[in-house]
Amino acid sequence: MRGPVSNIQQLLETLNLDFAKFDDKTIQKYLNNILYSIRNISNLLENLLQWSQFQIKTNKTEKQLINIRETIQSVLEQTNYLIQAKNTQVILNCNDCETILINRNEFEIVIRNLLTNALKFSPEESKIEIKGYKQDKKLVLEIVDEGSGFSFYPNASSYNKNQNNSKQGTNGEKGTGLGLIIVQDILN
Repeated sequence: MRGPVSNIQQLLETLNLDFAKFDDKTIQKYLNNILYSIRNISNLLENLLQWSQFQIKTNKTEKQLINIRETIQSVLEQTNYLIQAKNTQVILNCNDCETILINRNEFEIVIRNLLTNALKFSPEESKIEIKGYKQDKKLVLEIVDEGSGFSFYPNASSYNKNQNNSKQGTNGEKGTGLGLIIVQDILN
């Protein structure tokens, strides 16, 4: 969290010291960078809060019947600013997605974290497809992107939640790796 906060501080100090020198276009660029950093901080705080709630709660999760397509659509709306920032086309191909008995908050956390990772590691003007289909009486959801490639299997020995698994995104986006740790905890 220090990175985005330091970034905001530096941008605001620069604006404050030399405000009269900047034209409107430059000021708008600084404001956009500040807004981007604040959104990153907000996402990180949301992840931390959700993860801490998940760690504190008992094994009992309240499941409810949810419409999968509508829930994924809600996550897409929440992350729309990231989708637009990279001019990415997100395709929801979930014709077999009806309803499922699941904890809605946990489901949203998993989809949001996997989607934001797909966005982070995909080049600009690329496509991300969220596919849902039935296989052996189970619902399978896949998030397929055009990024450099990273397979996430929560039980895989190649993924260690006790080490920093974070990499920079295609536009230099920084991460903490916390999102995948949360996903791993939920799925396990």
